[in-house]
Amino acid sequence: LNSFFGESREGKERREMVEVVLARFTTELESFINTSCKFDMYFALPIYLSLLDRLDDTPEQSYIYTVLRDNLTVSHQLFNKMHKYQKAKIMENQRKAGRGTAHSVTQFTQFLLYSESLQKHGKRTSLDMCYNQLADAVAESIEIFANEQSKAPAEVVIVENFHFIYNFLFRNKIDSLDKFRKRCHKKYEEHLELYVKAYLGIPLDKVTLFFEGVQLKLNSGVPTKR
Repeated sequence: LNSFFGESREGKERREMVEVVLARFTTELESFINTSCKFDMYFALPIYLSLLDRLDDTPEQSYIYTVLRDNLTVSHQLFNKMHKYQKAKIMENQRKAGRGTAHSVTQFTQFLLYSESLQKHGKRTSLDMCYNQLADAVAESIEIFANEQSKAPAEVVIVENFHFIYNFLFRNKIDSLDKFRKRCHKKYEEHLELYVKAYLGIPLDKVTLFFEGVQLKLNSGVPTKR
């Protein structure tokens, strides 16, 4: 009779027991996430991406969906905190990493490699937004880094760093950074042109034509001494 008019006593007790267990599980999972990210802020990235993937594969009617959804909110907040920290590191750290490459550039590319190794499939909205904000930060940091150098002209430093990023993005093919890749290539070409004009007094296209002419002569059999 009880089962006809509504939930049976056994069904109600079972549901209440499951709710208690899942509430405890939610608390423990949240505690694990917070503790992990206190130990290393970058743990927020794999945790957030993993929960995002699991949530997509879980039926919305299930109890576990609620647990994952609640903890996804927590992990997303920690992911945003990690993203802001990474952006601040890029802007603050302008020291040289070697051969004129800004440390912020190597930080940026290493972060991309790490993130891409974790995110093979699934939603990328937050991650791609993070990428583009970091890209803007690293572009600004290159300008600052170049202007603070005393051993090399600013144009040379800018050319080297934007060319470094362009080559990296060309090899790794990150769709959301395709516009930034083209932007880096444009920056590289513009500052290379400025450098050539400033130090050689000749537009870059004329220098290119000269060397192409030399190569044509060599290809046609003209001796190198000529």
